[in-house]
Amino acid sequence: MREATPLSPSPSPPRAGGGAQTHSFLPPEIIRSDLESRTRHVADALFELARAAANVQAGAERDVGEKANATVSMLAQLDAIKDRIQMMVPKDVLDHTRSFVNRLASENQYSVGQHESIRRFRDDFGHALQDAFPELTDSIAAATVGTEPMEKPTAAKIAQAGDAQEAPPNPSNGMDVDTQAS
Repeated sequence: MREATPLSPSPSPPRAGGGAQTHSFLPPEIIRSDLESRTRHVADALFELARAAANVQAGAERDVGEKANATVSMLAQLDAIKDRIQMMVPKDVLDHTRSFVNRLASENQYSVGQHESIRRFRDDFGHALQDAFPELTDSIAAATVGTEPMEKPTAAKIAQAGDAQEAPPNPSNGMDVDTQAS
């Protein structure tokens, strides 16, 4: 007779006795509490993984891998207690949870998009102000203190700004200002 082979490898090694682990001595409340705690940890790990994956920046690619490994580890811990659990989760609860998580993820992506759009507008507007009014560069930099830094002007832009200050005023700068006295 062949020994039964599990469909998925257990993340925890078998006990020294060689038999299956039995936890029938634990009250159902403790088992349920442990399950809820581990499930919360998995949900938190999934959230952190999604957040890290949505905000990957140069040099931070390792964070996504670390979060993925932590999530897999927590899922393995959750899988390890499956033999102790005798209760069933209603399908309605699973469906509601799935739809809630999907809605939350889409709202999160929408918020991330809004934040990114506002940040880009701020940077573009700040650069346009610096180009138009080089004397305000320090004020613009001070106004963005505590936010993500704007790109620093290149040497060419600084030289261009210096040339613009020495150039004679251009009366056709696109502004409709009537300078004649009536």
